[in-house]
Amino acid sequence: MLLGALLLPLAACSVATADVAPPVIARSPQAAAVPRGASVTLSVRVEGAGPLAYEWQRDGVPIAGAHDARYTIGPVSPGDHPAHYRVLVSNPGGVASSAPVLLKVL
Repeated sequence: MLLGALLLPLAACSVATADVAPPVIARSPQAAAVPRGASVTLSVRVEGAGPLAYEWQRDGVPIAGAHDARYTIGPVSPGDHPAHYRVLVSNPGGVASSAPVLLKVL
């Protein structure tokens, strides 16, 4: 499910759930430099009331099927370099975005 598809339902719920604070990114994903052929897992820690929905993006484009607090990339190849990843996390109170992090393939 794309976050864009979630925004309208979340906005519609915001009146009824005004007491729910938006999520807060407590620990952002970390940049990584990974040897070709290896895998890397990006993760985020979020504080806030659920339900929480996650959307990982690569260079601003949603990644199909990446809807968890962790996202594994790999095995990486030169085509994966360089790329910026971020995660959007939403709940009925709003949306939080991590800062983009760089993935380098060595």
